[in-house]
Amino acid sequence: MADLANNPAPFPRVGSTATLRCSWRSHSDYIADLLSFGLWSLHEPALYDSRIGPDTERLLEGPEFVEAAHRLCYYDLTTVVDGPTFRLELVATAAAEGDEVIQEALAANHQGAMEPWKQVYQEMFLARGLRLRPDVTLDDFAGMLAALASGYALRQIGNPALVSIDTSKERCVFGTAALALLLGCVERVAEGGTADVTIEDAIRELIYGQLPQEGQQTAPPAPPQEADPHSETGNASSGPLHEEPTASSQDETRVFFAQLDRLCNEQQPPEVKQAAVALRDRLLSPSDD
Repeated sequence: MADLANNPAPFPRVGSTATLRCSWRSHSDYIADLLSFGLWSLHEPALYDSRIGPDTERLLEGPEFVEAAHRLCYYDLTTVVDGPTFRLELVATAAAEGDEVIQEALAANHQGAMEPWKQVYQEMFLARGLRLRPDVTLDDFAGMLAALASGYALRQIGNPALVSIDTSKERCVFGTAALALLLGCVERVAEGGTADVTIEDAIRELIYGQLPQEGQQTAPPAPPQEADPHSETGNASSGPLHEEPTASSQDETRVFFAQLDRLCNEQQPPEVKQAAVALRDRLLSPSDD
């Protein structure tokens, strides 16, 4: 209860055990709310970073579309990597299997984080005379971009050398990947036409030089070659080569809890620190009080 006195405004700084028991029926319910708040999508940079607004406008009009897209991806990736919320999300994700409380908190975070960007994408397509290909929905497109951002953020945290980030030019490899995704998922609106070229057909046109006519089959792929039973890699019956694990499961568990302890003990925003502590307590003592 003493921690209440350290709450930042506008959160209450006084309370009692009775107050907590009246607000939550069980310790599990309390942890669920705390995790939901720590993973709240309103912590996402898209909703508070003042740099983002001007460049989202450049996505809608003007000659700086590519430059604006690169900067937006740079802002998003560097903000996510430098902040504590994504690390809490990683730890929560690792503990989410079989835990509906954590899964629901993560799902709400992902959905809330994508909503403002989905609106930007929709306005961008309309303003620029573009549309998604018929086999891609807006949710698909937003989800693929979010997955790229999370993947590059994870690689950057684990090994910064794997992710190219140019702070002087405010560019990163995430921007290049996002533009490549846009190129593959979007087509220009033809006057009076409808979207009819799927990603698969676009790839077929790229590979074969033309779209297949209706009822026409593209050339089948070459049959797989039989493996040489005397080769070092073995044959199909021998199974995959055995690879020694890089770390034991015990080592991975220790690393996991070391990252969680870091979130609990180092200087963090109060809501993130409290959520991390609650997650640690839930993992060590999963049963309700």
